[in-house]
Amino acid sequence: MTVRRSCVCLVLFGAAMASSTSGLAVEARIEQPDFTLEVQLDPRASQFLKAHQESVGLSIKFADSIGPGEVRLAYLQRDEKASFSVRVRDVQFDPIQVKRLRTVDYEVLVNVYSSHRSLDGNVLDCDLLQAPISHLQRRVHKIRCSLGDWALRVKPKLGARLIPARTASTTPDSPGASRPHSAGPRSP
Repeated sequence: MTVRRSCVCLVLFGAAMASSTSGLAVEARIEQPDFTLEVQLDPRASQFLKAHQESVGLSIKFADSIGPGEVRLAYLQRDEKASFSVRVRDVQFDPIQVKRLRTVDYEVLVNVYSSHRSLDGNVLDCDLLQAPISHLQRRVHKIRCSLGDWALRVKPKLGARLIPARTASTTPDSPGASRPHSAGPRSP
């Protein structure tokens, strides 16, 4: 009986060692992100955000897969006043989550939105970027943003001081004129 118990213990200990060793193998091979994001607002979106004293939010999620059951390595956020460029590198990953990774080619999800400082909702329609890290590394990725069709229906936050964003125009091609926006996919 004692021999069997020690054998079971050795088998369980061996399995634990194997799983922790595979985690170390993934941890040793995981590549730190190194890519650049260029967020470009069209003139109408830029004018609207400036008039409403609103900023542009950027969030970046690093996970083995995006969705339920994901192993999240890191989550970054920042706010900017207008179009901007940011280099993503030297990200501090959660060491416990790194050991739980199931793949070294983890997913990166980038979202750009209006930051809800003076408005209760997002007014930007931006490209979405989601890809494995191997597709993003050492490249510049452009994210274009325009003003969403729903922007004028978004209500200001209580107490926010707003300046009218539209200017009167008699010709559709003059600066400041309202132009229709398609919410459909954009070609690169």
